Amino acid sequence: IKEGRDRETRYLFVLGPFMTESERFEISARAANVPNITIVDFLANLETLVANARAIIGMCGYNTFCEVMSFDKRALFVPRTAPRREQSIRAYRAEEFGWVNVLDIEEAKNPSRFRAAVNQLMTSALPSKAVARPDLEGLNRICALTEILLDRFQSVQHAAYPKTARL
Repeated sequence: IKEGRDRETRYLFVLGPFMTESERFEISARAANVPNITIVDFLANLETLVANARAIIGMCGYNTFCEVMSFDKRALFVPRTAPRREQSIRAYRAEEFGWVNVLDIEEAKNPSRFRAAVNQLMTSALPSKAVARPDLEGLNRICALTEILLDRFQSVQHAAYPKTARL
């Protein structure tokens, strides 16, 4: 938060539902006198903000990850590892493909390391520029595969029971 004092960049912190009251208070107190930092607990229109952001720093929850990828945004993820490792698995796998930057939660507690990671983030490539480009056509592919399977099922059903109504 101290780094935001000398910058023209605007920062928006969306704290989310799982942060404790003491953590919320600490962050709010640190940012109280920094005019370019806004802190909120929740935003209904987060997608619009992601679409207009230069970069995203988050934990790599499923929705955040999907928004980062679909809007082709630079991202620095600091994933949690408890109670489940799904954020960590997703973040580090995406980093292997060159889509995002990841900082271990313990490293993120070090201000100089966090600052370096943010500086690196602002010059990193967009996910769409990675050698292994993200495939965002999963829903269309599942629909097409489901259609193929239904056609096969109906063909087999019709052959076995010619007088049975088809789906």
